[in-house]
Amino acid sequence: MRVGALVLKDAISRGGSVRTGLRYYVGATSDSTEGGYADKVLAEQVQLERVAGVPAKAVDKLPASAVASAGSRTTQAAKARAGGAAGAKPAVANEAQQSEQKPSSLT
Repeated sequence: MRVGALVLKDAISRGGSVRTGLRYYVGATSDSTEGGYADKVLAEQVQLERVAGVPAKAVDKLPASAVASAGSRTTQAAKARAGGAAGAKPAVANEAQQSEQKPSSLT
């Protein structure tokens, strides 16, 4: 994951914007070959910030359909988790345990 984050950071730096960086990251040569990846990622960012209560930052304009589709996916996922097995541990707990492990040799 760290390597992917570094690659994405470099792509954003080369592209000059998050949207262009995401296009570089996915390997698209034009907007038509990108397949909506940047819109999906940016819509998901907006949705996560909304759920976390973080004030929205100014980002490249998102189409309303991208924001709406991210919202419906997140709502559906939340409903599915709420109906899960009683006593199930949240994924966040697993992430905290993983971060306590020895760092990888890639650092």
